[in-house]
Amino acid sequence: MKNTTSASDLGPLTECISPEGDSFLQGTYKLANGDGMFFSIKNSNTPKSNNESKVFAMTALSEFSKHLNNSINYINQLLRTSPELLGVTSNFCPPDELIGEPEATFWGNGHWSILFSECALPIGEPYGILINFIGDKISGIENISTADEI
Repeated sequence: MKNTTSASDLGPLTECISPEGDSFLQGTYKLANGDGMFFSIKNSNTPKSNNESKVFAMTALSEFSKHLNNSINYINQLLRTSPELLGVTSNFCPPDELIGEPEATFWGNGHWSILFSECALPIGEPYGILINFIGDKISGIENISTADEI
């Protein structure tokens, strides 16, 4: 993988090009609690789209605590209404910390995801759980437990 680093309004971003040719800008965003959170922005073919993706990412990251709370509420709602989607039964008793270690990936056109690499649900093994968004609305949950890699 080839890497180059540049400055941006999001802080230093490292461009990583995968063996498949996909390009991502990667950095660390400082959350309100002081923790650093890893994020990636998929590059597109045009500078205008790349700039729009950076602006969108900056907005979403600045509101990350809201998105984190919405993700937790969404998972808790699924535990009540459709626990089988999470690989549990209706009598599952969730631990205090159900998810943790978030990472954000911005795919373009307002589509993005939060990967919680720590997850106490069966579908969270071994890679975590993925909550997908369109804009600031949750569009679904993705079971990545059977993925070859992430």
